[in-house]
Amino acid sequence: MGLPEIFSTSQANSFEQSLMMATFEVTSWLLAFIAVMTVLVTVAGIVRLIRSESSRSRAEAARVRRGHVPLRQPPTRKARIPALHLSGRTTLGR
Repeated sequence: MGLPEIFSTSQANSFEQSLMMATFEVTSWLLAFIAVMTVLVTVAGIVRLIRSESSRSRAEAARVRRGHVPLRQPPTRKARIPALHLSGRTTLGR
């Protein structure tokens, strides 16, 4: 009385090896897919950034040609909130 053929050591080892190889192959394909998608997303982001910069500069140049704004405006500063004295009056006019 021996073990059934499926439990023989040579077949179990070959099944284990084929399972490990299949797992390795699936993992390597998954890593390759992730790497390719990362590169594609990075390139798409760079292209989008370049296009938005060039379209913004073209729109800015068109506004300058129409005489709406000067070529390079300094960044606008946000309005400051006046500080309060201990007496409760603002520092603006008094």
